[in-house]
Amino acid sequence: MFPYTHRQVARLSGISSGYLSQLMSGARCPAPPVRRRLLRVLGLSDFDDLFIMEVDPR
Repeated sequence: MFPYTHRQVARLSGISSGYLSQLMSGARCPAPPVRRRLLRVLGLSDFDDLFIMEVDPR
């Protein structure tokens, strides 16, 4: 189980909980500095562990 709540992850990452919700739902894409902070807070080392990249089939 992950030790942080949604609000704690947002606070530790320096973003609002609303923005974190948008990232989690796919409504927004994080800028590189935000990605790095989220990776650090979540203890991950690979961007692909954090976000699933989708390719537009067009």
